[in-house]
Amino acid sequence: MKKIALTGGIASGKSTAAKILKKLGAGIIDADGVTRRLQEPHAPIWEAYVARYGQEILLAGSEELDRPKIADIIYGDKQERLAVNAMAHPLIRQAMFDEANELPADCPAAVFDVPLLFESGMYSDFSIVWLVYVPPEVQLTRLMHRDGMTREKALRIIAAQMPAEEKLPGADFVIHNGASKFLMMRQIIAAWHTFVGDA
Repeated sequence: MKKIALTGGIASGKSTAAKILKKLGAGIIDADGVTRRLQEPHAPIWEAYVARYGQEILLAGSEELDRPKIADIIYGDKQERLAVNAMAHPLIRQAMFDEANELPADCPAAVFDVPLLFESGMYSDFSIVWLVYVPPEVQLTRLMHRDGMTREKALRIIAAQMPAEEKLPGADFVIHNGASKFLMMRQIIAAWHTFVGDA
């Protein structure tokens, strides 16, 4: 089974690309989904957050993490973001590969949907990396529209990730998503047959 890393910045269309690849027969390993499971009460990342920030990181009267508070910490303090990532990324990586090992033997490719592929260092685990790319202004507009946020907040979130232009040299294939979903789909289908074949 081939292992393909799929990455892209926030609001780049990476999740849409993953859905297209799933229809083509890929087994999708979703880093965000894995992270959410590891953040459930008393799961490994939950335990790490509570150990670092105490009960104040939980919603009042609940054992659920206060995600907006976590986001404010991560996007508001670079050193805290680095510390949290250093704690979480190894746990997420291990859980993702465990999940991939459970895919059916006849699955032609496992696609690891990893937003922070380069930031986390996980790119070194893969021989094939696909990057969904959108021009910066298109990314900003889409993020503001999708999440209903101000330009300032959207810029702060985008700035917390590695710029897409810095990821381009590390990509084996670039999916351009600055125009239509149809054009993106054509690129993905062509790349699938190139990298995976007709299996």
